[in-house]
Amino acid sequence: MAYIGVFLAVFFDNTFRLFAPDSMWMQEAPPSVMLVTSIYIGFRAGNTRQLGFAVLLGVLADCFSVSPIGNFAFLYGATAYLALRIRRYVPSDALTSHVVASLFCGIMYAFLGLLIVSVRLGGAGGGGLSRALVQAVMSASLAPFVFGIWDRTRFFRGALRSRGYEFA
Repeated sequence: MAYIGVFLAVFFDNTFRLFAPDSMWMQEAPPSVMLVTSIYIGFRAGNTRQLGFAVLLGVLADCFSVSPIGNFAFLYGATAYLALRIRRYVPSDALTSHVVASLFCGIMYAFLGLLIVSVRLGGAGGGGLSRALVQAVMSASLAPFVFGIWDRTRFFRGALRSRGYEFA
């Protein structure tokens, strides 16, 4: 059942990007539902073995993008791992701390993604830092909604709880 939640996150993210408003800032750096979902998985995971859903989310993102296979799988897995490591410092039900932690994870995701692009292109990947940071801020502002939806979705929460994920 949790696989359906992962597919829904990919569907919502791609639908949101497809029908995003035509304003300049939204087209340049739209918020990523999949990034926030990988952070959510990292916050709810009990150990590193349970981060497979974040990697699966990345594999699905790789399938729907033009990036090499494994690019988003690595990024979402690393982001979920960071969220798993910092969750002990974040109260499990505090809204503002989830936003700040999501912003921190989003900035790490942005820098790691830019590092991968610059290595793959031989240092020619500059200029995307401001766009990546804007996307991190936009995704962090989306975190309360995504966390709330996934926490209240019965089949997603039930499927994760049966696999040992921790909820408040």
